[in-house]
Amino acid sequence: AMDALVRQGRKVEVLEAYEQVGASVALPAPTLLAVASAAEGLKRHDLAQPAYTRLLREHPGRPEAEKAEFRLAHVLLATGRDADARAVWRDFLARYPESTWREYAEPRLAAIGPAEGTAAPAAETPAPAPAAPPAAGPDGLPAVEHEPSAETGWTF
Repeated sequence: AMDALVRQGRKVEVLEAYEQVGASVALPAPTLLAVASAAEGLKRHDLAQPAYTRLLREHPGRPEAEKAEFRLAHVLLATGRDADARAVWRDFLARYPESTWREYAEPRLAAIGPAEGTAAPAAETPAPAPAAPPAAGPDGLPAVEHEPSAETGWTF
């Protein structure tokens, strides 16, 4: 039933269905990413964070995991959990060194600053600013949109 709602693009209903079934049913990675993205887009961080975390835990090798980890750090930062966002972005950068989102994660990680009780890294020559970054969403981060999922048909 939830997959049908995802395919129809009914984001509010997807979140309502997810709240009812929660962790009680197995969901494929594209569906979990759709749920988390819908929740984040609707500023339902209380649903986005656990949905992204669940996707990472249940589907770590799936392509959706890269997007989920990147967006999870943003959700954590948006909810004032700077230390957790810092840890997730560090993990993201280590796990996905070639990610197209690296240029967004690195400055956000630097803006959060070092963990409490640690010294700031030595000053380095700043890297040149990237030319013409991809289109960003309203939050300044790259949009999570991609081609419709083969499994769900939903573009998110």
